[in-house]
Amino acid sequence: MAPRSRSPVTRPTPLAIPGKPAHDRQARLIQYALAILTAIVVLGPILPVIYQALIDRPLHAADQSLTFDNYRAILTAPSFGGVVRISLIFSFWSTVISQGLGAVLALLIGRTNLPWARVFCPRLPTAVS
Repeated sequence: MAPRSRSPVTRPTPLAIPGKPAHDRQARLIQYALAILTAIVVLGPILPVIYQALIDRPLHAADQSLTFDNYRAILTAPSFGGVVRISLIFSFWSTVISQGLGAVLALLIGRTNLPWARVFCPRLPTAVS
């Protein structure tokens, strides 16, 4: 009679969590890797801009010193209030117009038998229940 083969002993990996399957660990690693990659891609260009805003000379110049003079100059400029007002008006109306058009198009495409509806939304099923 041949000896029965034993199942190999599995050793926990360093990231093993008792009671959690291996695919959960793999999914967690992928999420962490994507979060780190996103942080690098987003913060990479932003950090030099923030640093430039806080120094008194260009990035490539010598003898830089940290200062808030750039912010003080912008916030105390006489035209700053007008710029903020125009930006708020623009953002308000662009939001209102885009939401209104989106709602109207959604109703027309989803609730009516609009000709050319497949051009606007080709994956929309013909019968929505």
